[in-house]
Amino acid sequence: MVSLFNVLVREENTYGIQIGGGILRIAHLRVKGRNKELTNIYNCDISKAADEEIAEKIRAFFTEEKVKNPSIILVLSSDLVITKNIEIPSRDPAEISDIMNLQASRHTPYGREEIIVDYVTIGVHRVNYTKILLVIATREIVRKHLEIVRKAGLAIDRVSFSSEAVGLFLSRIFKLYGSNFPVGIFYIDNNFSYFNIIFKGSSIFVRSIPIGDQHFQEDYTRYSNQFAEEIQKTIEVYKGEDIEGTPQRFILLDGSSHLRELTALLADTVGVAVETASFIDRLNVNKDFDGLSGIQYPSLLLETIASCYEKNSAKIDLVPEEVKLKKIFQERSRQLIWTGFFSLSIVVLVFVFMAAKAAFKSRFLDKLNSRSLSIQQDAEKLEDEFRRIQLVKNYLSLRGYPLEVLYRIYEVIPETVRLSEIRFNRRENSLSIKGTAVSMTIIYVFVDSLSSETYFKDVKTRYTTKRREGNKEIADFELAISLVKKQ
Repeated sequence: MVSLFNVLVREENTYGIQIGGGILRIAHLRVKGRNKELTNIYNCDISKAADEEIAEKIRAFFTEEKVKNPSIILVLSSDLVITKNIEIPSRDPAEISDIMNLQASRHTPYGREEIIVDYVTIGVHRVNYTKILLVIATREIVRKHLEIVRKAGLAIDRVSFSSEAVGLFLSRIFKLYGSNFPVGIFYIDNNFSYFNIIFKGSSIFVRSIPIGDQHFQEDYTRYSNQFAEEIQKTIEVYKGEDIEGTPQRFILLDGSSHLRELTALLADTVGVAVETASFIDRLNVNKDFDGLSGIQYPSLLLETIASCYEKNSAKIDLVPEEVKLKKIFQERSRQLIWTGFFSLSIVVLVFVFMAAKAAFKSRFLDKLNSRSLSIQQDAEKLEDEFRRIQLVKNYLSLRGYPLEVLYRIYEVIPETVRLSEIRFNRRENSLSIKGTAVSMTIIYVFVDSLSSETYFKDVKTRYTTKRREGNKEIADFELAISLVKKQ
């Protein structure tokens, strides 16, 4: 049963490409049904490489992969974007989008045409206010990365904001959805450190600090003090913006050679014990892949891996509008070409089929015409005889029927009822009976007796009137009776 399911479910291959901080990172996630498997990881120093060299490295990687129709995600880390926590005076998604687009340029030194904006809703504040995390990226950076990928011969499906994917990914990995308080997450890269505050599956506050593992290795004392100051300022800013409650739990991912010292430093800074954790050992990794052994700290690939895993859950997409429109146009053009091809093929097939069918019918019709003349004469004779038989049958079936009806009336009429008139309506197959009875009760008894007969299906009293005849009081009446058709 499982093997049959695996055969029927289509396999999807998602790749996350992250360019930044002098490092090229690529992660390959294979998805089949509900099974997600980390299949490959690529980590390469590109600090001194030109754009063409980076594109060549990407092309060489995908050439070795030999995967058809991969889904490509370009990952932008939070140090390459600007994030703002703002409140929008509306709860309508369309209004929020319009207001967000109008206000975006106020939060950056760039013009509106120089930036790409998107947002994610993080909660409702007061009655008609919505809290959002506004994400702003410069077109120049996005276009540069897209151009590198394009030179590698690949097409991008979406541009992911790494912190959003990380929030969704770690919430699922560490089961943070049920927490009643925000959780602070620290992870340290080569050149940057990242501080995300996560609440109910979303990154509600994001901060990148330009101090990474290479700085700690260079001069730990100097940079650790600066790092602690930046964390302290970040927490104060978070509290000042009144986004959510203060985090009650902090987690440091094992992505630094000074993990133990940084854990103690962060605990002193935030005033709460800081946990250390790894996410990579909680993933389903392909048994034939041994690339993790060559990476000292797999957590450095967190953003790339998370963007692959949360491809369908993440909302933010920083693809430029012109690229989206171009992609839509290309897709529709492709669909139009295929639609035209299939339509033309169908027209040709229908024409051939109809022509063959018409030729066959023409020959067949000629044969039928030669036989139809004699058959038509025989049919007319049979039809005339059938009509005569039907007339005789109807006559015989109705013969004696009126007498049977009168006999049934005679059988049930009370002795104290006198009938003055009986009319038969052949068209409506009904009777009209007029008469006189000694009392109204006798009339009702007569009606009940007629109703119980199988010949009569509907007996109605049209009128009843009382009058005196001599010293007696009598009642005149008229009944309308529908007859049951004789079979």
